[in-house]
Amino acid sequence: MKRIILCLILSIAFFSNFAQCTRFAKYPIGDSETFAYFVGKPDSVEVSKMENGNIVYSTSNVCNNTTFGILVIKFANPISADKKTQQELLINYMNVTKELCNITKSTGVGLGHTHPKNAEAQGIIDFCSDAKDNNFNLKAWINTRYAAILYISFSPQNELNFNIQQLFLNGFRFSGKE
Repeated sequence: MKRIILCLILSIAFFSNFAQCTRFAKYPIGDSETFAYFVGKPDSVEVSKMENGNIVYSTSNVCNNTTFGILVIKFANPISADKKTQQELLINYMNVTKELCNITKSTGVGLGHTHPKNAEAQGIIDFCSDAKDNNFNLKAWINTRYAAILYISFSPQNELNFNIQQLFLNGFRFSGKE
């Protein structure tokens, strides 16, 4: 009887944690007027201001030993609508993010991604790892008012569901005021 109760308790604990890590919900990214779909509730949003007046918002959460995070840059002034200029800026932001994450290996930036909800936005993607062989999947989006870098970090022992990755990396939503 004790074994049955113990198995029942462990099963409930396992499945309640699993349910929290498969349910997506839309969360605001601070007062940036942007949103992202997260697996579970993200931590409180940290806000900082860059020397050029751009505001950076960041948050993340950990679910089943996998980190889901986002950096949103709200431009102080709208940037050029030129796709090449936006792409170069986005690559620079992604490279800075990779440096901060101590990335040592990269497949190389994949260009030409289109945003599922904003035809004016463009995206890039990269699959990386650090010196400890932790995996990083990064996807970044940009338009004239915002740039966002979404990342998933997980150990090689963690097998991450492809659909969960796609839902998160494509789950950034630009301001509804655009």
